[in-house]
Amino acid sequence: MPKKDTFNVAVIGAGAIGLDHINSFQQHPAAKVVALAETSPARGREAADRFGIKELVTDYRKLLRRADIDVVSIALPNYLHAKVALAALRAGKHVMLDKPMATNARDAAQLVAAAKQGKRLLMVGQNIRFTPDVQTAKQLVTDGVLG
Repeated sequence: MPKKDTFNVAVIGAGAIGLDHINSFQQHPAAKVVALAETSPARGREAADRFGIKELVTDYRKLLRRADIDVVSIALPNYLHAKVALAALRAGKHVMLDKPMATNARDAAQLVAAAKQGKRLLMVGQNIRFTPDVQTAKQLVTDGVLG
């Protein structure tokens, strides 16, 4: 895959988690949120206006067909995570989804296999993974001080 300076992101879901995803991506210089999918037109319009997102759709599959979208961020109810993530991976997108990645081990394994097969990144958001205290604890374990 060619090295890129910026990545176009589509966020699927404009609930509280989706708004957090949009806000986080917009704070990163290499990410540009270019589209939002939300089944509630009113909630979607409010989020799109708030964050200056130009494209709003009610069917996420429309965004998966866009060649210019590199990353899909999934902020949906848990039971939809695996289905939507698998569709995104099969569409050639990198995927960031909130935890849990799936509601059963079979679906989780299918996501990992699809990511490997398509040579795409699959990340499951663990909200405290990158906080300073967790990173310090990880470093202590890595250095052999703990664990």
